This record gives sequence, C-alpha cells and structure tokens, in this order.
Amino acid sequence: MVVWGGLTNGSPVSSGGRYDPATDTWTDLPTIGSPSPRWRHAAVWSGSEMIVWGGIDDTGNDLGDGARLTF
Repeated sequence: MVVWGGLTNGSPVSSGGRYDPATDTWTDLPTIGSPSPRWRHAAVWSGSEMIVWGGIDDTGNDLGDGARLTF
C-alpha cells in the first residue's frame, strides 16, 4: 500500500509512506521531486510509480499540476 499527501493538523503535506504487509513495516517515500503539499488529489499506481494530480493547496486553491514518484 502507498499513501501520499493529505492533511496533518489541518495543513496539507507532501510526504508519504509505503507499507509492506510481509514485514509489517512502513518506509518513508522520497520527498525530492514530489509535488507541492496538497490534499483531495488523485493518485494512481502503475506498478513502478505513483502519479499524483490536482488537489487543494494550503490556501484552498484548486491545483492543476502534479508529479510522478518513482521508487
């Protein structure tokens, strides 16, 4: 499972983690190259990368950009 972005204490974040159920461990995702902090974004997993698009920034503006995270 991959989790990225969302809200922490009411503020959008640009971080996330990957869960490995075989070892019951979480690994932080790299933040270099990640999109700006956002929440209510769309994300898809291709099998080798996660693509994040849109969402809302910390001032409530809709975002029309994204990024792809490879790991």
